[in-house]
Amino acid sequence: MTSDFESLSRRQFLRLAALAAAGTALSRRVTTVHAESDLLPLIDAHLDLGWNITGYGRDYTRSAYLTRAAESGRTVERIAGRAMLGLPELLSAQLAVLFGVIFVMPRRAVSAALQVANYATADEAHAWALRMLADIEAFAARSGRGVLIRSTDDLDNALTTWHPSVPPEARRIAILLSMEGADPIRTPAEFGFWYERGLRCVALAWMRTQYAGGNAEPSGLSAQGEALLREMGAYRVLLDTAHLAEQAFWDCLRHWQGALIYSHGIPRHFLESQRALSNDQIGALAERGGVIGIGLYSGFYQRRRGTTFTLDDVADSIDYVCQRLGTCAHVALGSDLDGGFGAFHAPQGVDTIADLPKVIAALRQRGYTQADLVAIAHGNWLRVLRSAL
Repeated sequence: MTSDFESLSRRQFLRLAALAAAGTALSRRVTTVHAESDLLPLIDAHLDLGWNITGYGRDYTRSAYLTRAAESGRTVERIAGRAMLGLPELLSAQLAVLFGVIFVMPRRAVSAALQVANYATADEAHAWALRMLADIEAFAARSGRGVLIRSTDDLDNALTTWHPSVPPEARRIAILLSMEGADPIRTPAEFGFWYERGLRCVALAWMRTQYAGGNAEPSGLSAQGEALLREMGAYRVLLDTAHLAEQAFWDCLRHWQGALIYSHGIPRHFLESQRALSNDQIGALAERGGVIGIGLYSGFYQRRRGTTFTLDDVADSIDYVCQRLGTCAHVALGSDLDGGFGAFHAPQGVDTIADLPKVIAALRQRGYTQADLVAIAHGNWLRVLRSAL
């Protein structure tokens, strides 16, 4: 039987997606179609494609299980973790959009010889980041399914392939280029170069950079950081506040008027660290229309150490933000899978990224409405993406 959703045109489909992204309440007819079509596309705001492809030579056009087989018993498995990403798994997860991250590690943080993508100078960071950009572009091209998005037209063209009438083999994954730690941008004036190459989201710090303090190295926003924010603002991109030291976070909010996100992490209720968001920070992000991506790394759930890490823990963190704010409009997914921990530190029941929809299923079991699930799965991220593309 043809569902109501299948009878919609692709233009109508995009209109509905835009309404969901804007937080508009959907009609009863529309809120039931995802269950009927069994299609609920996801957006993941943090996947370390650059670090893994360039640094570890991982071929993400193949299955995560093939990568595991090739790395089994080798040092890369011990250092990088058991691989969770691969094109078949990304498609199985119904991942319509992902943030493909460029991350170069400060040399002072290197703990293993295999962490070769590291830097001591801005020139070194810049060179590694360009290699990662080229590798992400190559992954998109070689996969035949990835599309780098620079504009809302690019985004919409990719989203139309997730209409239920489109066969699965024709679906495309939209990749938004993001940078974690801004030192590869050697000077604020260089941001235009990166924008032309497709960069649309920037986190100023991981550890401290020339621009801002990081969570492990507290300090505020530097004069260079203020200048970079001015440059970024002129291009209307996303500012990612993940990993900022708390002082730098508040400094950024004073100097930045554009779209704000926290791509991946957890509320401080679960992790006593500046890496996690305080209640005040959660409230401030919501007041500015921001979105908080919840991660799937066991280390975020510090207060549950010694117990089994499960999907209920991830659902708890999403629920905490929703209950704190009284709305589901500011929380979503930023899994950080293959972000240096792999399957060894993922929730029980999450073997690869193909299992990411289980987070949504856990929320459904708690009574979350279909409209709320759509917002968390992709609608909230779409709202901020449309404001910044």
